[in-house]
Parts: sequence; structure tokens; C-alpha cells
Amino acid sequence: MRHDTWRDYAVRLREELSKHGWSVSTEELQGGTDPWRLAEWRLVSEWTPQGLAMRLSIEADDHHVARITASKETDSASDTNEAVIVMRRHWEDEFPAFMATLDKIRDAC
Repeated sequence: MRHDTWRDYAVRLREELSKHGWSVSTEELQGGTDPWRLAEWRLVSEWTPQGLAMRLSIEADDHHVARITASKETDSASDTNEAVIVMRRHWEDEFPAFMATLDKIRDAC
């Protein structure tokens, strides 16, 4: 995977998150022991409810970013606490549904 491609994804993702009231409070690159995990971000809601935290994981296969998952920081394993983008050729087309799911999770709090 080319490093500049990952940077492009990260910049675009941050832009979309910001438009929807999320900020990245911490960023961990090449996250942990999972070789397919490129990064893990902690998102914090700037909109009501302010301070709501989400964990965003960015995973790759051998050649490109493959999946972005955002999960509410909670003990619950409810499906309503997770938003996923499975990367496809036109991955930016997935942003509206991904952001709508993040909004839905935030609104439920």
C-alpha cells in the first residue's frame, strides 16, 4: 500500500467527521498487535451530547485500506453502536451512510 494513499483517506475522513461534529482526540498509527490495523482513532463528539466517545479502527489488506469501523466506547455489543465502511472502488460514496449511522448512535445517547 502506498503511504500517500493512506494519507489521502485520513484527510478526507477527518474532513467528513468534522462536518458532522466529530473531532479526533487521539491517533495511534500501526495500531497494536493486529498487522492489518493501520490506525486507531478516538473520536469525540463536539455536538450534543458533547464528549461522547467512539473508537475508529482503520484496517487494510495487502494493498489498500479495506475497512473503517467506528464503535461506541461501551460494554454493550449492540449492533446500533457500530458504523462500518467497507472500502470499494468508490469508497467516498459510503460516507453519507457511515456518517448517518454515527449521527444515529450519537442521537440515541
